[in-house]
Amino acid sequence: MPSATPKFRFLVGLNLLEIQEPLGKGDQIVEGFRITNDKTVVMKFLNPDFVKVIGELEAGALLAADALIYFESETENNLSGSEALSLLVGMLNLTGMFSTALWLVKDNAANFEQGFLEFFPTNGRPFPSSNFLAMTVQMADGSKNRVRFSREELREAREIFRNLIFPLSNWTAELMETTGKVPAGQQPVLASHANVPRLRRAFYFLESARSFRDMGMKIAMYCSLFETLFSTDASEITHKIAHRIAVFLEQDPNKRCEIYARIKKAYGIRSKVVHGDEIKTDSKEIQAVSVDVDNIARKIFHKIGSSEELFDQFHASKKELDDYFLKESFGGEADSKAKA
Repeated sequence: MPSATPKFRFLVGLNLLEIQEPLGKGDQIVEGFRITNDKTVVMKFLNPDFVKVIGELEAGALLAADALIYFESETENNLSGSEALSLLVGMLNLTGMFSTALWLVKDNAANFEQGFLEFFPTNGRPFPSSNFLAMTVQMADGSKNRVRFSREELREAREIFRNLIFPLSNWTAELMETTGKVPAGQQPVLASHANVPRLRRAFYFLESARSFRDMGMKIAMYCSLFETLFSTDASEITHKIAHRIAVFLEQDPNKRCEIYARIKKAYGIRSKVVHGDEIKTDSKEIQAVSVDVDNIARKIFHKIGSSEELFDQFHASKKELDDYFLKESFGGEADSKAKA
């Protein structure tokens, strides 16, 4: 049946995410964008025509997924095939952002692969599109276990998504693309571009760290994340980063010393990895370091997002950031920047 108003429906399955409570039609992440674990909702979308087009294996994968993320909305005009595909890619990227918000609640390996968009034009039959944007991540210890989230934890992730991840990604997505005579959306990406804010670059390294299965590369990416946020020059990198993170996260001198030593240990591993050297440390110890820097990174993001003043501070110039850490180190107040 033709639709009186053009509309579309987006679907993607999310795996390795055990949700404790039944969500019914789903919790709303942002307007129209929902997550549910209710199989009756999934079945509603799997009409015979849709299943025929996407295939029974893909339909079965949606039904077997731990959760379904879906989005339903009207559009002002009918979409062309390329416009529908572009919209689908945007929805998959939105799902990836929510995955990052879940990580900010606690470490997990929730992933997704094939996404589908079904468009209902004002005239003619509905037509589906599909695209593969694999969000294949591991936990910090390299495992891919199902992690349990309560409804309250999902709502915490939703607030992080709304207040930090979504606004930041919207603000900077186009800035990461280099110029060139290539189609829109296919430009090479340069996260280190001068126009890309420091915090967005840090999330880029977070995504890389979570995607690497190799423990050494995970640790190396977390160290790059730390440098993105805390480095302002190339001198005494290891000492400076370890010192600044310790000062930023802890007030007690003993705890600061502990953090300092833990970051230095991670940098020792990172140095061997990026220079192609052998690592003779026991693999279990490497795993423990990876889990440790993962937890430290989460605490850093939480603290930065805890106040508008700190958020602004980490988007300030290198000179202002230097001034901030100098005064924090000696117990002073940074000029015009309130402490969290």
